[in-house]
Amino acid sequence: MVSGFDRASCLYHYTSATGLDGILSQRVLRATDTGFLNDWKEVVYVAEPLIPRLSELVGEAVEYDAEHDPLQKTRTRMAESARDAIKRFTRLDDDMPEPNPGQYVDGATYVACLTENHDQLGQWRGYGQTGYSIGFTKGGLEKVSANLQKIAYGDAQRDSICDEILEYLQTRPSRGHPGTHGYYDAVNFCMPRLATVKHDAFKQEEEWRLIVSKYGVGTPAEVRVRPSPRLTPYIELAFETSCVAEIVIGPGGDSNSERAVRAALRSHNFDPNSIQITHSTAPFKG
Repeated sequence: MVSGFDRASCLYHYTSATGLDGILSQRVLRATDTGFLNDWKEVVYVAEPLIPRLSELVGEAVEYDAEHDPLQKTRTRMAESARDAIKRFTRLDDDMPEPNPGQYVDGATYVACLTENHDQLGQWRGYGQTGYSIGFTKGGLEKVSANLQKIAYGDAQRDSICDEILEYLQTRPSRGHPGTHGYYDAVNFCMPRLATVKHDAFKQEEEWRLIVSKYGVGTPAEVRVRPSPRLTPYIELAFETSCVAEIVIGPGGDSNSERAVRAALRSHNFDPNSIQITHSTAPFKG
């Protein structure tokens, strides 16, 4: 056991041998466009009930503003702009005209997926006997992206996020151009929150995420594409060497597997003596 190692302070990213080597050599995690994850209702799960509630809010506010509070019209227009942007980015915009050329070219939200569980059978099934899980310290991940979130599951949590977004849009200070600020709210506040709740079917993953807004302040501008097997957009998130605390070798690994991990660490200028190297205990044949 490496001195000071604390598994409770880590989150784990499962990957293949090729993925492990790439992550160590480049010192980056890939945050994937949410439209290309394995949950086909990703972000849409929350957006579907949110959009009608936003439309109802806007409709009621327009009637009220006209009679009682002309100054509130700006905030209402901001909420309307935010709703329309959410519809665009979640592809729930069938009732809207085509966007202007150049708009909505890239996805709004990118996520790097991790889990609390260092030895999860469901993940090993995806990688068989050639997979690894990399334990990153939570403190190190928070330096990569301040938006490190534990994922919630189910309808109750979905409704809670909808409530939070509605409250925010009703209380946000109204300043500047309402269309611009509504769009900004959508991509920097609303869309990242849509990525924090998933259907109950995924609960066993115990997922955490680094969530990045493509259009946020300080966000890496370059979107890359990988074949996996279809073309998949992603953003690279750089981490420090000290962020890696453990590497878990998947089921079926032996002493040679551990020797190979140590060699990989040394070749990429990591100290293998400062990183915990362990084996899965799952009796799984890939």
